[in-house]
Amino acid sequence: MIEIRKALEDAFDEPAKVLTILGILKLLAYQRVLNPGGKLYTHHSQSELWGNWAIDENRMYRSLKDLALAKENMQIRAHNGIKNTIGRDATLVFYDVTNCYFEIDFDDEYMIEKETGEIDEGLRKRGVCKSNSKKPIVQLGLFMDTNGIPIS
Repeated sequence: MIEIRKALEDAFDEPAKVLTILGILKLLAYQRVLNPGGKLYTHHSQSELWGNWAIDENRMYRSLKDLALAKENMQIRAHNGIKNTIGRDATLVFYDVTNCYFEIDFDDEYMIEKETGEIDEGLRKRGVCKSNSKKPIVQLGLFMDTNGIPIS
């Protein structure tokens, strides 16, 4: 299938780290389906799920940086898994775009990454939306193949 474990094992030499990240991914995925909410909500409500999760809030947030390192390999493995099991048919690609707005007073500011010094532009900007609101918006796009499977 999509071999997430193998992608993480390629990225990290420590088996314990791989298992921790897999546990966090499972918790986030289960909660996204069963009771959607943010990461903080997921952390606080993990005791409501069957199983012994006991995932520390700080570890959950720290794992996001680790996941970013393994992201490309995970996407490649997912693509190859889909291609080999279902068959990826991208002869016709569907695209949709939408936007959402936030109830805030100002656009996001630029942030400077402490380690690299890179400037990250804020996501939420004022713009036009369907409801004619002048609130800052985020635009979302989605590509799908002819099987309805998202393309990254």
